Amino acid sequence: MCSLEEVLDFDAQGDYLDLDDIIVSNAVIPCITEVRLEKVNFLDKSGVADFIEPKTKLDLPCWMVENFAIKKKFVCTALVPKGYQTAERNVLDADATVVSLPHIRPYFYEFGVHLLRLNIRDAEAIGASIITTFRSRFPLIRKLAFGTGSESQFVEKLLRKLDDSEFQLAKLIGESAEEHARCRDRKRPNNPNKLMAAYLRSKRSNVKAVSS
Repeated sequence: MCSLEEVLDFDAQGDYLDLDDIIVSNAVIPCITEVRLEKVNFLDKSGVADFIEPKTKLDLPCWMVENFAIKKKFVCTALVPKGYQTAERNVLDADATVVSLPHIRPYFYEFGVHLLRLNIRDAEAIGASIITTFRSRFPLIRKLAFGTGSESQFVEKLLRKLDDSEFQLAKLIGESAEEHARCRDRKRPNNPNKLMAAYLRSKRSNVKAVSS
């Protein structure tokens, strides 16, 4: 038997200044309690007692389950949440490019990273599926980043498929590519645009000199 105060502390396991991380860390994970919990009956919506019995199934916030795991307190067993179960992994492994990740699991990658910190069943398979999913979907990210298929209908359809982290990565790649192109043009001595601009400037200068 243990109380909430004995097993929890609030050491930072994420970036508490990041709104996305706050949302992810508050997402719930299905769990089964392994010990009797005192003074946490507010976690069990179906109960009225001041305690929770062992083998009770609860949905607990991710940050709480992580604290249990970090402190090596065997308070509960985390179950595989929706979005990472066998059926969903099979769909992603078959063809991740046709899947709308936000519909399967919002913040798919970020929540997956939190999930892998836990001693959860199928953790190795979940990690492999996350990596395979990203590799399969990277061409979609590149398409958005480099504007391949710039039609609004194409972009709108693609955006519906992308996880927020995929969209942010596409944005970063696009911005980096634009900056690289600008640097390359500045360093290139024979850039046609620069040569033409220099020619026109010199021509205007000659015209002004003659007219004066």
